[in-house]
Amino acid sequence: MKNLNHLVLILGFVIQPLLTPAQQPGQRITDWQEGYLDIHHINTGKGECAFFIFPDGTTALVDAGDHARPTGPRETPPKPDSTRTPGEWISRYIRSV
Repeated sequence: MKNLNHLVLILGFVIQPLLTPAQQPGQRITDWQEGYLDIHHINTGKGECAFFIFPDGTTALVDAGDHARPTGPRETPPKPDSTRTPGEWISRYIRSV
């Protein structure tokens, strides 16, 4: 019986994320609440970073650099477009969150 309980618990952790609907493009992210940890992975195609909002409201931005790789097969187009630098897109996103 104990093994069955462990199996049900493990399956719950594996299956639950598959059943939870993912956020759709353009859908607003739920607001941060005290006690929650938010992690935002921001990719602009030309630079990426991680933005953290810790449970006490403290924030941290990690690796918000821009890369100067030459155009090639591994290069991705700028997101959402090239009208701003990666740093500008990142800061606009963080202000909106």
